[in-house]
Amino acid sequence: MNLDENVVENYINTVIIENKISEVSFKNLEKFHFAYDIIDKIAEINPKKIAILHIDENKIEKSINYKELKNCSNRMANFFAAQGIKKGDAVLIALRRAYQFWYIFLGLIKIGAIPIPVVSQLREVDIKARINISNAKAIISLYGEDFQKETDKVINECVNTTILRFSIRGGNKNWINIDKENEKFSNDLVKPQDYNAMDIMFILFTSGTSGTPKMVVHDNLYPLAHYITGKYWNNIEQDKLHLTISDTGWGKALWGKLFGPWLSGGCVFVYDFRKFEGSDILHMIEKYKINTICMPPTMYRMLLRSEIKKYDLSSITCACSAGEILPKDIINRFYLLTGIKIANGYGQSETGLLIADLKKRKCNTGSIGYPNPIYKIELMKNTGEIITSEEIGEVGEIVIDCRKKIPIGLASYLQVSEKKETSHIINGYYHTNDLAYRDAMGAYWYIGRNDTLIKSSGYKINPYEIESVLANLNYIRECKVYGVVDEIRGNIIKADIVLSEEKVGTEELKKEIQDFVKTTTAPYKYPRKIEFVSAIEKTMTGKIVRN
Repeated sequence: MNLDENVVENYINTVIIENKISEVSFKNLEKFHFAYDIIDKIAEINPKKIAILHIDENKIEKSINYKELKNCSNRMANFFAAQGIKKGDAVLIALRRAYQFWYIFLGLIKIGAIPIPVVSQLREVDIKARINISNAKAIISLYGEDFQKETDKVINECVNTTILRFSIRGGNKNWINIDKENEKFSNDLVKPQDYNAMDIMFILFTSGTSGTPKMVVHDNLYPLAHYITGKYWNNIEQDKLHLTISDTGWGKALWGKLFGPWLSGGCVFVYDFRKFEGSDILHMIEKYKINTICMPPTMYRMLLRSEIKKYDLSSITCACSAGEILPKDIINRFYLLTGIKIANGYGQSETGLLIADLKKRKCNTGSIGYPNPIYKIELMKNTGEIITSEEIGEVGEIVIDCRKKIPIGLASYLQVSEKKETSHIINGYYHTNDLAYRDAMGAYWYIGRNDTLIKSSGYKINPYEIESVLANLNYIRECKVYGVVDEIRGNIIKADIVLSEEKVGTEELKKEIQDFVKTTTAPYKYPRKIEFVSAIEKTMTGKIVRN
């Protein structure tokens, strides 16, 4: 039996047939509820088991066991219900990595309300759009921070001007102090009976790299898709510490700060930093003996620039990356310094983990790995034909075959104006709009978004490939490659480059960079235009803005 069969058999037996996961069992999938069936049951069986080890920005530790997690989330549920929040009400949450996020998220889903995590960097136009699109009943933020001030600017311009405002770490006449008020409520909660597995559990906003934000809807079954994320990709072990770096406003935080670790029996390690400092993270890994980590490529690069050799990282048994393409140079350098090969992973806000370098699989460096076997992943040509396994290297769109059954973990989009849900499923296939190809071993190699390929002089050029080449130059801190209109070639390649502090951008340096690309990859791929910039524009989820 190969790994894929093991994973599928384990998943089906554990999750679908036996209804047993982590340390607990649940009655049936039709009534599955993550908070009641996983968190509360672990609290009953093993109340002192540590669920979260939280370090705040002042390096103050807080250890949270499952009993506390259950009691505090129950109190939150009772508090919100007393404020008039009920099943189906949307609540925006912008709490960075504050430990109260976990109490609030679980408390809301216990009463059937719908948490909508958002990043705290949003400004007034972003906040107004999300309040109006979601018709939010309430909004929760950190007291006195910019997000709260930006909300106050636009609250009277929103469709719902009576939106409830809650905050942690303080309050005023407009913002109710949750920390103070929820203490008045009971730890006991009457479990509602009017819920089922297909109810909306939470919503994420996504806009890709451009466009109007859309609401991605996930139901109560969604967490179960991340059993494989935690167990076979992050390789999380019982009671070991797992660090996913993401802000709680990102969908990835739910993968690695809630569902994956707790379904695998691990402990969530949280460091609520304001600014990412590589040395800070390395110190945390060394001090707390963190076992598994997951972060985007940019942050791995920052670790590598932080005198990584000074730190004892021997506790790390698995390192993963997602969110952007992971350049080979980062994988190779991290391996040389730590002995750990970073495992790539690919998924979307709309899905669970789709493709990854799963446990015990041997992937060529740079590939995103093999399909998660609970999904039927295919590559589709623009003609609609499925690419066969014999067509090695043929580029196609990553699609999920949903003709027989829509798999667990696949979302829909909620169109509020029409009060209905839609999806990307066309003729039985879910379309990711992402391009990839398969190698001879069946591993997938990510190319990019369907709309980011550069067409120049008859060539189709992958910007990620050129960015990966440029990343080999130590003085390039960040870069973005894209096409710009040219009368002769249709498009030419342009590179926006952020240099390290000690390097000065000159015409001579541009020529040096161009020559390096020409000699490292096919010459037609070199950037004919180079601009030295101070920063690369990114979306709120940390992805490079491509359009």
